[in-house]
Amino acid sequence: MMHDDKIVSLELQVRDFKCKKCGYIFRENIPSIGRKNTTAHFRQAAVKKIHDRSFSAVAMEHGISAQSLTRSATEISEQAGLQWPDKEFALGIDGHSFSGHDMATTLTNLTRHNLIGILPDARY
Repeated sequence: MMHDDKIVSLELQVRDFKCKKCGYIFRENIPSIGRKNTTAHFRQAAVKKIHDRSFSAVAMEHGISAQSLTRSATEISEQAGLQWPDKEFALGIDGHSFSGHDMATTLTNLTRHNLIGILPDARY
């Protein structure tokens, strides 16, 4: 989580449970965090920083992987829907590769210097 432009983290001890009948092991659920191990607020704050820095630099600053940041950015842009400007603008299209495996394409309004959206890897 971000507070006054500083990273604030909370370390939790999550309990594991084992089913006596089938042996299935599952973890205690923490509703506000979920399976992503970060809050929605943290992910939004991290994604806001990619407009002027690389995915890798922002990910390293926040202690997450570049792929996690890409997934968060894609999720946020899908929830909001791509909002194309009404007026004519210069479109920037940039491909970002992570370890040569995963690819994400960003669409940017170069006229207003803001992110329009992130497209998923088209190779699959």
